[in-house]
Amino acid sequence: MYSKLKYIALLCSFFFLAIAANAQEQDNMVSGLVLEKGTSTRISDANVVNLRTKQNVRTNSYGVFTVEVNVGDTLSISKVGYGPIKTRINTLEDILVDITAGTQIETVVVTRSTKESEMRQMMERLWK
Repeated sequence: MYSKLKYIALLCSFFFLAIAANAQEQDNMVSGLVLEKGTSTRISDANVVNLRTKQNVRTNSYGVFTVEVNVGDTLSISKVGYGPIKTRINTLEDILVDITAGTQIETVVVTRSTKESEMRQMMERLWK
């Protein structure tokens, strides 16, 4: 009887240790909101990477993300059309990240022409 009680106590100990370990992991989660700088536009589908662990998550349709971190970790946030940004985690409180829209260039049209067509165009300009 004593040995059964001992095994039950041992199993309960492992069970509570597993619960404590799981709770410890959840304590290191931080949530954040990604906005376009200077506006209240939420940025969906932005990549958020913990540079220490290489864990990669994406912001949801409301610009919100949750990632596992330790104090001192650096997060890299990027999205096509926006400049990348890095932010260091100083506390495990929720964070707000502003990213800047990238510069847009005008449309460039590239055409192909042969030497013959270039010569013909030059001749046409001379005769006019």
